[in-house]
Amino acid sequence: MSNDEKNMFGGGNANSVYIPMSDVEQEAINRLIEEQLLTVDIVGWGYIQNPHITLGDKRVSVHLDMTFNAPDIPMEVHYFDFVLKRGNYVLFQERHRTYYNHKPIMVGSGTNLNMIWDIAIARIDPKLVKMLVPHARGLTSRLTDKDTGEMTTFGNMKLSSIEKQVAMKLKSGEENVKKINRKDVVSATNKATHK
Repeated sequence: MSNDEKNMFGGGNANSVYIPMSDVEQEAINRLIEEQLLTVDIVGWGYIQNPHITLGDKRVSVHLDMTFNAPDIPMEVHYFDFVLKRGNYVLFQERHRTYYNHKPIMVGSGTNLNMIWDIAIARIDPKLVKMLVPHARGLTSRLTDKDTGEMTTFGNMKLSSIEKQVAMKLKSGEENVKKINRKDVVSATNKATHK
């Protein structure tokens, strides 16, 4: 892929602005997918062994197709807690509001849901990356600061002043989306617990 086909941060979609995972992080996720030992736990409802996963250079889409075996009388479900695991190791976990037409979905025995859990990845735990990719050395993420080892907005990337401004706007936008999502999830959780 030529530089003309990449975005300013090296992402594979030249028409979108985002900071991609490093090549070694992508390799780590690809190895997890290939070994077919991943499980998605839908907490309290069941699990899906070896779900179909589509890997991008920033996002992972986990395709979930689940038929529920309970309850006998359909009930409102305000949220699902998703946990992506390899054995006992938790890779990602998120709570997602489950509303359709501004109402919680109804789940009962025999209900089939086909969902996609879209995970935007900023950084993968370097210990996990090095465990999965033995040849990985040094910094495994673009967003790891070389001096502190912590995740930062600029990480270890060499950016121009314009690229730094764009990276700061990306970070601000991501934080705003997270705040909105948290607000929606808190609202759904409160509705579920105060019924």
